[in-house]
Amino acid sequence: MKPTIHKVDPNGDTLLILRNPNAPFAGDATVWPDALPKYRSDRLKRNERELELIAQAEHPTPDGPREVHFQLSSKHLTLTSEYFRALVANRWKEASSSCGFAYTVTAEDWDEAALLMVMNIIHCQTSEIPQDIDSEMVAKMTVIVDYYQCTKAISFYVDIWMRSFDSRELSCGGYKRKLLLRLFISQLFFNADDFQRCTQVIIRESRGPMHSLGLPFPQNLIGDLYL
Repeated sequence: MKPTIHKVDPNGDTLLILRNPNAPFAGDATVWPDALPKYRSDRLKRNERELELIAQAEHPTPDGPREVHFQLSSKHLTLTSEYFRALVANRWKEASSSCGFAYTVTAEDWDEAALLMVMNIIHCQTSEIPQDIDSEMVAKMTVIVDYYQCTKAISFYVDIWMRSFDSRELSCGGYKRKLLLRLFISQLFFNADDFQRCTQVIIRESRGPMHSLGLPFPQNLIGDLYL
């Protein structure tokens, strides 16, 4: 199977290979049976994706599983990302050269659209970045930003997106998956208002350890909200 190719920088010297793109994200909405109808729709899509991944594993195509390739600039990556600066400091020990690129880096499971938006912002290719993005997509981007340690590079855009989030998710949504996504976003990007409103709901309504949904929450935060 030929990979999908995103030439974020057509002259870029770095190839990022994303394997197993669009893996199921942040748990299952069935944790909250009274989830909104949209969650039920999302759950069905995730279940379909899980079946697709299982089918790929059991019956791989002759050319192997799908990959997504991103042509990137090492200069832009190292200017914005602590992760890639660390690679440089270690002489790119986690990367190797191939396919005519100076550097090759691999990743897996990220959402393809989320990774593309992060990389477009890092490379100052922002003309196609939408003004409104829902909290699900921003959470997918936040996981990527947390991993590559490039918070400052996209914090301006996250501030704009958070202003358009549905306030009802926090005011009357209760302790649900969407609230935890909002909490994850707000703690990384230091949005005090969202963070306070999310934690108030969790403290008021939780009856045990805070759900993490598999997201990389700081352990001290989970401990503080463990009632």
